[in-house]
Amino acid sequence: MAAPRIRTTRTSTGSRAAGLRRPDGRAEVLRVPPNLPLGIDAADYTCTHVDLPPGSVLVLCTDGLVEAPGVDLLDSVRAMAARLEDAGDLDAEGLADVLVDDVRRSTHRGDDVAVPALRTR
Repeated sequence: MAAPRIRTTRTSTGSRAAGLRRPDGRAEVLRVPPNLPLGIDAADYTCTHVDLPPGSVLVLCTDGLVEAPGVDLLDSVRAMAARLEDAGDLDAEGLADVLVDDVRRSTHRGDDVAVPALRTR
């Protein structure tokens, strides 16, 4: 029997950084188009859909994880994906901890950081 398909739907009203670590260890940046902030009455929000194979880890984050003065945002997001690959087969909490620990060691970042992560079964 095939594993059930899990699909996520995302939109962004701020930070657009997200990563997906696939069961084979490859990680990628999930792109989502920018939208207007919440509260704009007539705003239409563009959504993206991503299939999550069993054993995947989806990592979302606030801008404090990937934005730093003098650092290109795209380079920082790519570095996040590379770190997800390098971290090995950790659970969702372990991967989030690895990313947050990297920020704690950085002297260039002062913003708040939140990293919700989930692993599919």
